[in-house]
Amino acid sequence: LFLNEARVTAQLDHPAIVPVYTLNSDSENGLHLAMKMIRGETLKSYLDQVATHYRLDGVKSYDENNALRFRLDTFLKVCDALEYAHSRNVMHRDLKPSNIMIGEYHETYIMDWGIARRIREPEGEENEKQPLCGTPQYLAPEAIRGEACDQRADIFAMGAILFEMVLLSPAFTGESVPALMANIRKGNME
Repeated sequence: LFLNEARVTAQLDHPAIVPVYTLNSDSENGLHLAMKMIRGETLKSYLDQVATHYRLDGVKSYDENNALRFRLDTFLKVCDALEYAHSRNVMHRDLKPSNIMIGEYHETYIMDWGIARRIREPEGEENEKQPLCGTPQYLAPEAIRGEACDQRADIFAMGAILFEMVLLSPAFTGESVPALMANIRKGNME
């Protein structure tokens, strides 16, 4: 996964995708990547803070129009980066708020490309069966059913993220992972 992340991110040159500078190895630490240092917080952390402040202080204590506009602007930046990756035949496969960073100056980054893969294999190469991977709360129904996935699985995850960014709660829940996955398969959104 580590090598895959280096290979994938090295081929994606976009302001919202953290560049890989080098891949090195040494006998003490093994493999390591040198990437751009991102200062900021994850979208998950940001959303948790907003939800906590709203719960404690009330929504009327804040300028919700500007707060929502900031969240939607962040979402559009992620959409732009994801469209770029898809245009380069790469799907992320683990989009979630904790894999999106908001920088110090409101720049936005998609992180953790470790399980990314090609959407379409080159002519003559077979598309190998991919095991179920990703974060259950953001998996597309076809991934849960074990079917082949393409960029639409990333778009499904983005829909779940948009739901969470607007309503400050997850789109899908369940008492257990199997119950959560059953709710996604059936389309039982909160």
